[in-house]
Amino acid sequence: MTSRRDWARAALTRALRIRRSAGIGLGSPICPFDLAEQLGVEVWFSDISSMEAMYVCDGRPLILVGSNRPPGRQSYNCAHELGHHVFRHGSKVDQIISENGNSIGRGTQEFAANVFAGFLLMPKTTVTRGFEDRGWRPDGCTPEQAFALANWLGVSYEALITHMTWSLHLLSRNHGDQLLRVHLTEIRTRLGSPDPSSPLVFADRRWKGRAIDVQVGDFILAPSGAIIQDAITERVEHSQPAVLLRAVRPGIGQLLLADGTWSSYIRVARKGYVGRGIYRHLEDPDSDSRNATS
Repeated sequence: MTSRRDWARAALTRALRIRRSAGIGLGSPICPFDLAEQLGVEVWFSDISSMEAMYVCDGRPLILVGSNRPPGRQSYNCAHELGHHVFRHGSKVDQIISENGNSIGRGTQEFAANVFAGFLLMPKTTVTRGFEDRGWRPDGCTPEQAFALANWLGVSYEALITHMTWSLHLLSRNHGDQLLRVHLTEIRTRLGSPDPSSPLVFADRRWKGRAIDVQVGDFILAPSGAIIQDAITERVEHSQPAVLLRAVRPGIGQLLLADGTWSSYIRVARKGYVGRGIYRHLEDPDSDSRNATS
């Protein structure tokens, strides 16, 4: 009988193999929605309230992601379903997934999909390099630093802390528990958000490897001196040196520094978007439905 350790080792190996075959270096974060499409798996967002995510392999493989879940959770859920695809588990429906990304199901297949998702999104090399590039130490990180890394990786704050504690062993259990006791609204308040209840993405000068993905109404804390190259975000008056932006309409734009030392694309989706994933950033709200039926 195969042990859970063997399944974990297989999931780690497959996650790293998928990243390598997709041309994604271990120093870079990924967008699982884009990766799934690259692997020939369609991604759709659905507003079924009882569903976290679903993998369907009847014909062309398909992943359905709950549109009313927080962005970091959507990302983890998509990676989880991609794990079912990679392991050829067959069609799966995940109705409840906890905030740290762990499925309520305790079966071997769910365990393998969870481990795959964790190491696909948060390989140890990627996490440690993210901290090192910013001059931070994982074992001494502050809530704000862990929050920034979670944003960059595209996962939830809790998922990163849990993964660093129990899978990567980069945090002591005591430190991990201390970080988890800090609420997101407190972190957003410390970072200067005018509305701590709304999502905030902290994009610093070390943000690289993927676009800044947000939804309409979300805030973005960008490097001081950042110039807006689009009409999908607007600047919010702010007292600290960093530039605070708010996403105001769907589309794809760019942020950059005048000296050319940093730039990043911004992709804004509609809040609670329903439709095929590749159309989630279209500015025309009817374009996705027209394309989906064509």
